[in-house]
Amino acid sequence: MTSHDRHWPVTAIPPPYAGRDRFYRMVMQEHNLKVETWSTDKVKPYKNNPRQIPQSAVDKVALSLKEFGWRQPIVVDKQGVIVVGHTRWMGAQALGMESVPVHVAKNLTAKQIKAYRIADNRVGEDSAWDADLLKIELEDLTEGGFEPVSMGFEEVEGLQMLAGEGENDPEAEWQGMPEFNQPDATAHRQIIINFKDDEAVADFAKLIGQEITPKARSIWHPEEEIARYADKRYVAEA
Repeated sequence: MTSHDRHWPVTAIPPPYAGRDRFYRMVMQEHNLKVETWSTDKVKPYKNNPRQIPQSAVDKVALSLKEFGWRQPIVVDKQGVIVVGHTRWMGAQALGMESVPVHVAKNLTAKQIKAYRIADNRVGEDSAWDADLLKIELEDLTEGGFEPVSMGFEEVEGLQMLAGEGENDPEAEWQGMPEFNQPDATAHRQIIINFKDDEAVADFAKLIGQEITPKARSIWHPEEEIARYADKRYVAEA
């Protein structure tokens, strides 16, 4: 067998030779995905799925399905167990869909399926938004009637994206605001007191003139005591 007769993997770039058409036919066959319609109940989740799916993610995908319809099938193995698309399947269930589009990955081995299941979730984590371009896209879409929440953003997150970096800077928001001066009324020392019963607590509260509720975590001296020690500084004993 010559080098021109070898079978190149899908990810390889074949050399320029007469058998190139055969390579491209192979690639096209590999990507000629067959999509079937299955009952939603026929699809089974993978019990050892390492990807945690919060309800908020399901809600966002359900909203996306409702807005845009199905554009990606659920990928399952030959036993009908989900390989890729757990969140889409859960979103379909939330919407009460009786059927879902499915692609059966018949040509993958058991190990390849496990690897693909993890890779599909992991590879997207390295991407990031270009804030300037995203702002332009969101502005165009909101003018057309689309809300950021329909694209998976939280409401506040969408507003921040539209505002752009720096325009909602918390420090900038305080520029020109009046100064707020509060005297230092910090207790000069901390004393932990344990009471033998509720009656002792009530007596202490009466003594210092304060109401002590079940949520109380600290008790202040009366105001005259605070004022007396407000200007003093204490250091640890040598």
